[in-house]
Formats: sequence, structure tokens, C-alpha cells
Amino acid sequence: MEPNNQDYEKTPPDSSEPLAAPMTPVPNEAEPIATAPEIVPSTDENRLHASLAVAAGDIQREADLDLNALPSDFRNGQAEEEPPKAEDLKAAMTAIMQGDKKKGEARPEGDALIAPPVVMKSSIAEKIKHAFYTWWDNRVMRYVTLALFLIVLAVIFFVPIVRTTVFNAFGVRSTLTVTTIDQSTLMPLKNVVLKVGEGKTKTNDKGFAKLYDVRLGKQEVSVAKPGFKEYKKTIDFGMRTQDLGEVTMTPQGIQFELVLLDYLSGKPVKDAEVSSGEATTRSDKEGLALLTVPPMNDSEEVDIEIAKKGYRTEKITLPASFNGKREVKLVVAQRAVFINKASGKFDVYKMYVDGAKKELLLAGTGRESGIINVLPDPEGKYAALVSTRDERRNKDGYLLSALTIINIETGDTDTLEHAEQIVTLGWRGRSLIYLQTVAGSSAANPNRQKIIAYDYATSKRNQLASANYFGSTVLSDDTLYYQVTATDPDVKSGLARVDFDGTDKKQIYEGDVWSLLRTDYQTVKLQTPDKWYEYKLGTLSAVGSNPAATYVSKMFVDAPDGKWAAWIDPRDSRGVLMAYDIANAKSKEIVTERGLSEVAYWLGDRVVAYRTIINGEVNEYAVSIDGGGPKHISEVSSSYQR
Repeated sequence: MEPNNQDYEKTPPDSSEPLAAPMTPVPNEAEPIATAPEIVPSTDENRLHASLAVAAGDIQREADLDLNALPSDFRNGQAEEEPPKAEDLKAAMTAIMQGDKKKGEARPEGDALIAPPVVMKSSIAEKIKHAFYTWWDNRVMRYVTLALFLIVLAVIFFVPIVRTTVFNAFGVRSTLTVTTIDQSTLMPLKNVVLKVGEGKTKTNDKGFAKLYDVRLGKQEVSVAKPGFKEYKKTIDFGMRTQDLGEVTMTPQGIQFELVLLDYLSGKPVKDAEVSSGEATTRSDKEGLALLTVPPMNDSEEVDIEIAKKGYRTEKITLPASFNGKREVKLVVAQRAVFINKASGKFDVYKMYVDGAKKELLLAGTGRESGIINVLPDPEGKYAALVSTRDERRNKDGYLLSALTIINIETGDTDTLEHAEQIVTLGWRGRSLIYLQTVAGSSAANPNRQKIIAYDYATSKRNQLASANYFGSTVLSDDTLYYQVTATDPDVKSGLARVDFDGTDKKQIYEGDVWSLLRTDYQTVKLQTPDKWYEYKLGTLSAVGSNPAATYVSKMFVDAPDGKWAAWIDPRDSRGVLMAYDIANAKSKEIVTERGLSEVAYWLGDRVVAYRTIINGEVNEYAVSIDGGGPKHISEVSSSYQR
């Protein structure tokens, strides 16, 4: 049957769809007709062969075929290549399906097409699990292992040397404690060296020491201190803490016997630490201290230091041959601060109460008026100076007062502010409470006067109250009680209170108050136009009362620790310095002296500085509330105080 050329021209092949079967092209007259290829039956082997050819790129896609070219099967009479064997085709196909070759790579021939087998490795957890199950399924192995384990445990716990070795290898350690006592004083011994192996420590103020990280097993313990017989002991350390208890150290060196007394009261000073290098001891209730130092030649000298909180540190030197008792007076650590005009100017000085180390703290400028006052803080670190040393004036030419904070140790100054008037009311801890009258302010200004708390540690000012005018003030504990004769922004005229941090502001009495008198430490009386009132400090309100017996108000000045207060009781031509026990509400007489005028300040918790005025001459003294006579500090300038 001849081909229908007309139909063939009308229906060209679509490049997008495969041909159903290859068509035989019309023979060209110039070209010979090739022999038709042999038709191969469609078998599974042939289909596999065709698939491999497509995959390898040996057969082009039908879209790329050139219809004018002869099919590749026509070899111009050449013999057809031998088809691959079925087993090779299957192996190659398997390799392709496993994806062992990357896309686009050339495929090797022969055995290279065969993919190697994939070996899956077991994880560590699986290996351990498998090993455990293997061991557990083996009854003999299981029982033998358990038996060996129990035997090892028994050896560890019941054979000391093995147990110690194992525990030390795993970092198990013990602890050793000891308390050392001086045989001569029966007091705790400081700086005693406790040593075990390479580890060592020293006893504290209480003679106690605790040494950590001690290896287990038998070890030698050493307790030693220069000037004392060494204590040694062998201890088998276990896991529990070993306590040596009290070890009494026997002196073998040179002993110095010291008696420590308070400079002002003459009373023994207890628990003062006496030291010379590593040698230490403490004074007993009688002030006795026995200091033992290592042996030395009689020609040598020993430097001794004596320290006690609240007292100046004393240093003495004794020859090694010294035999007997040495009395040492301890002086309060806080220095007196006062104003003296011996140079013709109002100079500020500092000095210990025994007269030692008198030093110029702040030189006067020559511009100071008699309105001058200095008040040290309870810790003796700073002093508040009120003066006109800057000669600053207001717009009307009125001389202004300056409030200057002085560092007692260095002499550095910091001027806080200027005002028409500044009155220091007192210190409470590190806070200075003072009253100021604003410069240039009208007398009718409701904020003309202010009461301020200044914290020198933080340089923070806290305004506690303001008014046109304040009357009397009382400081008790951490509270300020003040009399308002004009309007406070927060309270009306009368009696009010506020804590030093500005909180808990309350009105105690509302109305005009003519006078405010402190009749005892816990009580004040208010005189009003109509009647008298009595108010207990710390309560809510004032109650009606009888008139005061005297119009003299008691000026209590609290000690830094808040346990005592000092005040002056005027009796005829003399004044009596009284010390008030706040806890027990009892007073005792300290000093009776003509011209005794005021309590200046406290020097520590047990010493009061006070002043006398006789014929215009002002002198400052110091006295202990524990007894003993007063000691003269210095002649001072008449000053405006509180």
C-alpha cells in the first residue's frame, strides 16, 4: 500500500506529543532505499533495554527528532550490536532505583553499575542495651558479676586502708575544728596556727579555727604559736568532722603584764586587744593583759600595740628584760572640735581629750562675727560650722551665715548654703538637722523658715517643715517635734511632728502655742492662750494639764548609741551635769560646777563635752559618765550654740 502523500502533508507531527509509531519516510530519488530494520518482539527484556537507553540519554526525546533523518536503528546494512544480557540489565536498573548515582553523572559500564550494600551502624545506646541484655540473659555471668560487686563493696567499707584510698581518690574530705586557750590567762588565744598536711589556718578572736579539705586517713595535727609549746596529735580522719575541743597552750616565751585603764574614768578596760607581731592577747575584766612573745635577748625591744573600739590605738615599746606591770591609759578615739581666737581669728581646732595632737583644722578668715558655732557628728568624722567667714551679704547689706561641713580627718570643706540665720539642732547618725531663715525673704513669707535634714554620706537635703516662724524644737529618737507659730504648708499653727526622713508628719495640737517646755525626757508642756497641755512624746495628742513649775526647758542631748542623754540642771549659782539612763528612766549626777552652762556634744557613747562660762571666759571640758573627774580641753571662744 502506497502512502498517502496528501494526508501526510496535511498532518505534520506535533513536537509536543510522542509519535505513535515511526513512519517510513518517502524515498528520495537520489538516495537508495535502505534495508528495513529487523523488528524485535516486545518482551520484558526489550522494554528494560529501552528504559535504560532513555535513562542514559542514548535515545533522544521525540520532540527533538529530525524527521528527515534516518532512525538510528538503520545502520546502512551494518550488523546490530549484541543486546545486553538480562542479568546485567536487571543489576543496572537496581542501581538506578537505589539512587547511588548523582543526576547528570556519566554512568560506568559493567560491574560499576552495581550499588554496594548499605551497612547500618548501631548507636552507642543500642550497643549498651544489647550488651546488657546479653549479660542479663546469661545467668552464670550475671550472678558472678553481682557477687564480685558485693565483694568489692565489702572490701571498700570494711578494709580501712582500701576505703581511705578510694574515698580520697574520689575527693572525699574531712574537717577539723579546735579552740585554743592561753594557760596563763585562761582566755581565747588568737593567731594560733592549726596545720594538717599541707593545709593550715589560724584561730580568730575567740580562739576558734576550722580547717577544711583534710584528706582521710591517719595524719599528724599541729597546733602552734610563737612563744607557746606546740601541741601535736595523730588523728585517723574519717568523713565526719573531727573536733579537738579546747587545747590549752603553755607559754614558753617572754611575758609582759599590762594594765589597761580608761583615761577619764580610771576604770579597767575589758577586751582590749594587745599584740606584737603574731603574738596577741586580750585584757580581762580587771584590765589585765598578759602578752607572750617568743624568747629573745634582753637587749632587744618589743613593740606593742593596744586597740579597742571607741579608743585611740596606743603604741608602746618595752625592753625584753622588762619585769613587772605596765599601766596604759586609753583615750577616747573621737577628738574634741572647738573654736579658739588666740590668733586673733576664729580658728577651728581638733584635739584628743588628753591634749595630744592639737591641730589647726580650719583657719579663720578674719571676717567671722561672734555668730559662730561648730558641732561634730557622733562618729567624729565631720563637723558642721556656722559662721560668716565668706562675708556674703544680702541685697540689703545684711551679713549672711554659711553652713560649712568640715572633714575632721582631712580638713576639706564643703559650704552647703547661705542664709540670714542658721541654727544647728543636732546630729542623728549621719544626718544634720538644722533650721535656716531664707535670705531676703519677707517676714510674712509662709516659707521664710525651713527645717532641713542633710545626709553627708549621700549629700541629700530633705526639707522636713517650713513656716513663717518656728518656736521651740525637740529631738527625740528619730523624730522632730516643732512649734509652729505661723502656717506650715502641711499643718496649722500649734505642735507637729515629723520623722527625720520626712515621713509620718502629723498635727499633735492645733491652735496658738505661746511656749513649749520640755519638763522631762518624755514630756513637754504647751502653754496656750486658754490653758496648759501636756504631751507624752510618741503619743497621738496632748491632754489638759497644770501649769509648768518653772519656765526652764531641759535641753537633753542624746548619746550616739541612744542609751544615755546629758542635760544641765541649774542649781543656785552652780550647774549640775546630769546623765539620764533612757532605758531605766533614771538620772545621775556627773559634775557639779560653777558656771556650767551647756552640753556641747558627746565624744563617743560614754564621754560628754560641756562648757562653763565665768566672767565671760568660756572653757570646754570632757568627763566620763562612768566616773572620774573632768579633764580640761581648752579655752574656747564664746559661740552661738543651738
